Amino acid sequence: MMHKHPWFIAITLVSLLAGLAIPARAGWPAQDQMQDVRKITEQLVGWANKLKSEYQGKWPGDQDFLNRADRFANRCQHLVNIVNMAIGKGENGRHTQSAYGSVRETWGSVNAASGAGNIAKWKERHQINKLLDQLAAYYQ
Repeated sequence: MMHKHPWFIAITLVSLLAGLAIPARAGWPAQDQMQDVRKITEQLVGWANKLKSEYQGKWPGDQDFLNRADRFANRCQHLVNIVNMAIGKGENGRHTQSAYGSVRETWGSVNAASGAGNIAKWKERHQINKLLDQLAAYYQ
């Protein structure tokens, strides 16, 4: 069937070509990057748990900070679980995007706690920030 408007064909062709130009990474890690993401997220869990236990040893009564730190550690572990499921299914990181966002949001909550000033120069905080920066490169 021939369309009466030749511009229709031109627009369709341009749309198809534009679709092909979209990069493979659209805000989440590609399948071949998932092992790297797993290594980073597993390290993140370790540092999150260390931060929580170190803080609890020094300020056991600061329940607000400890609750936030605990939630952060749990969100990190959840991200590891989702990454492992994606790897097991041979998928890219599309379904890990939400869990990654939750980790970032929860880390912001930890840093907004009144006790956050206590960890400003801690190695744990520095390592967590470094790992989150590494992860951010996969989710752009």
